[in-house]
Amino acid sequence: MLNIENRTNQQNISIYERFPELKEIAEDGYPKHVLIIPDGNRRWEKEQKKPGIFSAAGEIFKQAGEISGHEAGYGVLKEVIRDLRQLPIETVTIWGLSTDNYHKRSETEINGLFKIFEGATNQAVDELMAENIKGRFIHIGDKERIGERRPSLKKALERAEEITKENKGQKLCFAIDYGGDDETIKVVKKALELNLNPKTITRNDINNLRNENGLITPADLIIRTSGELRTSGIGWIADNAEFYSISKLLPETTIEDFINGITEFAKRDRRGGK
Repeated sequence: MLNIENRTNQQNISIYERFPELKEIAEDGYPKHVLIIPDGNRRWEKEQKKPGIFSAAGEIFKQAGEISGHEAGYGVLKEVIRDLRQLPIETVTIWGLSTDNYHKRSETEINGLFKIFEGATNQAVDELMAENIKGRFIHIGDKERIGERRPSLKKALERAEEITKENKGQKLCFAIDYGGDDETIKVVKKALELNLNPKTITRNDINNLRNENGLITPADLIIRTSGELRTSGIGWIADNAEFYSISKLLPETTIEDFINGITEFAKRDRRGGK
């Protein structure tokens, strides 16, 4: 079982004190954009012999004080996000739900995930607006499809972006209903609508057409949990990124696992194809 109390107590200590090896990394040695692909929540549930929290049986477990894999995973990510704010990283992206997941997961599970995402978004706004943080919230994905399923989540995402749009601190990006191919299709449609000349279009033009309007650069470090070694169609945002796999299922991970990924990144010789 997760030791939330111990994790919270640890967070009161500077991340540099908990992990002295971070002091050895020059500021330009840190990744500018860390993309986290959370994985393993449902497998954790099965290993714990718990039904999914979003099934009827799962609701019974919740009433008995148990938590689902998704809730446990969110608890981990919440603390990781808070810790990474202390580091000179420009953007942290959490890939919450891919476009393809709509066709591979049950309606009940997706609705449950949307409920968690809404609560996480509202909580993120409160934290990002803190005087010592002033971070910016950005959503990438299809808000219209989200709104069809859960209008209140769409409103929460739009509110979070609006309230934090002037903030200059670390960007927190939630990728919900997001996929590389889906975004590429939207970019092409926008280019056609704007009558852009295909002979003169530039990479900068393409970046500005993406659904975050060019606010986010591609990730230079991707961290995935559960031991999987694939990017699952994340698309352009993974362009030329370093990949780091954590063998543990998401609910079993700690901030130390993610720090190991960052220190490993700092040691790599990034030649960029040279």
